[in-house]
Amino acid sequence: MQVVFSSFDTNNNGKIIKSELDAILNAMGQSANDSLLKDIINEVDNDGNGYITFDNFVSMMTDKNIEEITDASEAEAKGAFEVFSERSAGRYISLDGLKHTLSTFGHDLTLAQCKKIMEEIGPEEDGKITYEELKIFMSKEE
Repeated sequence: MQVVFSSFDTNNNGKIIKSELDAILNAMGQSANDSLLKDIINEVDNDGNGYITFDNFVSMMTDKNIEEITDASEAEAKGAFEVFSERSAGRYISLDGLKHTLSTFGHDLTLAQCKKIMEEIGPEEDGKITYEELKIFMSKEE
Protein backbone atom coordinates (compact mmCIF):
# COMPACT_ATOMS: atom_id res chain seq x y z
CA MET A 1 0.00 0.00 0.00
CA GLN A 2 2.93 2.32 0.67
CA VAL A 3 4.03 2.04 -2.97
CA VAL A 4 0.61 3.14 -4.20
CA PHE A 5 0.40 5.98 -1.68
CA SER A 6 3.91 7.18 -2.54
CA SER A 7 3.14 7.24 -6.25
CA PHE A 8 0.35 9.73 -5.52
CA ASP A 9 2.36 11.81 -3.04
CA THR A 10 4.27 13.64 -5.77
CA ASN A 11 6.25 15.97 -3.50
CA ASN A 12 7.10 13.16 -1.05
CA ASN A 13 5.86 15.02 2.01
CA GLY A 14 3.68 12.19 3.32
CA LYS A 15 0.44 13.93 2.34
CA ILE A 16 -1.93 13.77 -0.61
CA ILE A 17 -3.32 17.25 -1.11
CA LYS A 18 -6.06 18.48 -3.42
CA SER A 19 -3.76 19.23 -6.36
CA GLU A 20 -2.17 15.77 -6.13
CA LEU A 21 -5.58 14.12 -5.92
CA ASP A 22 -6.68 16.15 -8.94
CA ALA A 23 -3.58 15.01 -10.89
CA ILE A 24 -4.32 11.39 -10.00
CA LEU A 25 -7.89 11.65 -11.20
CA ASN A 26 -6.82 13.44 -14.39
CA ALA A 27 -4.22 10.75 -15.12
CA MET A 28 -6.99 8.18 -14.83
CA GLY A 29 -9.21 10.12 -17.23
CA GLN A 30 -11.47 11.56 -14.52
CA SER A 31 -12.10 15.14 -13.58
CA ALA A 32 -13.33 16.72 -10.38
CA ASN A 33 -14.15 20.25 -9.35
CA ASP A 34 -12.77 21.82 -6.20
CA SER A 35 -15.85 20.89 -4.17
CA LEU A 36 -15.66 17.22 -5.13
CA LEU A 37 -11.94 17.09 -4.37
CA LYS A 38 -12.64 18.53 -0.90
CA ASP A 39 -15.43 15.98 -0.37
CA ILE A 40 -13.14 13.09 -1.33
CA ILE A 41 -10.43 14.29 1.03
CA ASN A 42 -12.91 14.95 3.86
CA GLU A 43 -14.30 11.43 3.50
CA VAL A 44 -10.85 9.91 4.01
CA ASP A 45 -9.30 12.54 6.31
CA ASN A 46 -10.37 11.18 9.69
CA ASP A 47 -8.12 13.57 11.65
CA GLY A 48 -9.45 16.75 9.98
CA ASN A 49 -6.14 18.19 8.78
CA GLY A 50 -7.30 18.79 5.19
CA TYR A 51 -5.16 16.21 3.41
CA ILE A 52 -4.76 12.45 3.17
CA THR A 53 -1.92 10.95 5.20
CA PHE A 54 -0.67 7.41 4.78
CA ASP A 55 -2.50 6.48 8.00
CA ASN A 56 -5.74 7.93 6.56
CA PHE A 57 -5.14 5.93 3.41
CA VAL A 58 -4.52 2.70 5.35
CA SER A 59 -7.60 3.32 7.52
CA MET A 60 -9.72 3.87 4.46
CA MET A 61 -8.57 0.56 2.99
CA THR A 62 -8.87 -1.45 6.21
CA ASP A 63 -12.26 -0.03 7.23
CA LYS A 64 -13.91 -1.65 4.22
CA ASN A 65 -15.25 -5.18 4.21
CA ILE A 66 -13.38 -7.88 2.28
CA GLU A 67 -15.55 -7.62 -0.85
CA GLU A 68 -15.14 -3.85 -1.01
CA ILE A 69 -11.38 -4.19 -0.54
CA THR A 70 -11.21 -6.77 -3.32
CA ASP A 71 -13.25 -4.54 -5.63
CA ALA A 72 -11.19 -1.48 -4.68
CA SER A 73 -7.94 -3.41 -5.09
CA GLU A 74 -9.01 -4.56 -8.53
CA ALA A 75 -10.01 -1.03 -9.51
CA GLU A 76 -6.81 0.39 -8.01
CA ALA A 77 -4.68 -2.16 -9.87
CA LYS A 78 -6.52 -1.48 -13.13
CA GLY A 79 -6.16 2.27 -12.69
CA ALA A 80 -2.47 2.04 -11.85
CA PHE A 81 -1.84 -0.33 -14.76
CA GLU A 82 -3.64 2.00 -17.19
CA VAL A 83 -1.53 4.94 -16.06
CA PHE A 84 1.82 3.13 -16.06
CA SER A 85 1.25 1.10 -19.24
CA GLU A 86 0.22 4.05 -21.40
CA ARG A 87 3.42 3.93 -23.48
CA SER A 88 2.74 0.30 -24.44
CA ALA A 89 -0.93 0.87 -25.31
CA GLY A 90 -2.00 -0.93 -22.15
CA ARG A 91 -0.19 -4.20 -22.82
CA TYR A 92 2.54 -4.05 -20.15
CA ILE A 93 4.63 -1.70 -18.02
CA SER A 94 8.12 -1.20 -19.37
CA LEU A 95 11.15 0.26 -17.64
CA ASP A 96 10.91 3.34 -19.86
CA GLY A 97 7.17 3.63 -19.24
CA LEU A 98 7.64 3.37 -15.48
CA LYS A 99 10.36 6.05 -15.47
CA HIS A 100 8.33 8.35 -17.72
CA THR A 101 5.13 8.02 -15.69
CA LEU A 102 6.90 8.51 -12.36
CA SER A 103 8.59 11.64 -13.71
CA THR A 104 5.17 12.90 -14.85
CA PHE A 105 4.09 12.64 -11.20
CA GLY A 106 7.21 14.49 -10.06
CA HIS A 107 9.37 11.48 -9.15
CA ASP A 108 12.60 11.87 -11.13
CA LEU A 109 14.21 8.50 -10.49
CA THR A 110 17.25 7.06 -12.20
CA LEU A 111 16.95 4.06 -14.49
CA ALA A 112 18.65 1.97 -11.79
CA GLN A 113 16.01 3.03 -9.22
CA CYS A 114 13.21 2.23 -11.67
CA LYS A 115 14.80 -1.13 -12.45
CA LYS A 116 14.82 -1.93 -8.71
CA ILE A 117 11.11 -1.11 -8.52
CA MET A 118 10.47 -3.39 -11.50
CA GLU A 119 12.43 -6.20 -9.83
CA GLU A 120 10.39 -5.79 -6.64
CA ILE A 121 7.18 -6.16 -8.59
CA GLY A 122 8.59 -9.28 -10.22
CA PRO A 123 8.58 -8.94 -13.97
CA GLU A 124 9.29 -11.85 -16.24
CA GLU A 125 12.73 -12.14 -17.76
CA ASP A 126 11.61 -9.85 -20.58
CA GLY A 127 11.64 -6.83 -18.24
CA LYS A 128 7.93 -6.11 -18.60
CA ILE A 129 5.29 -6.02 -15.89
CA THR A 130 1.95 -7.54 -16.80
CA TYR A 131 -1.37 -6.54 -15.27
CA GLU A 132 -1.50 -9.81 -13.32
CA GLU A 133 1.97 -9.24 -11.86
CA LEU A 134 1.03 -5.71 -10.78
CA LYS A 135 -2.25 -6.91 -9.27
CA ILE A 136 -0.48 -9.65 -7.27
CA PHE A 137 2.18 -7.21 -6.09
CA MET A 138 -0.40 -4.62 -5.03
CA SER A 139 -2.42 -7.23 -3.13
CA LYS A 140 0.73 -8.22 -1.20
CA GLU A 141 1.35 -4.57 -0.27
CA GLU A 142 -2.04 -4.37 1.46
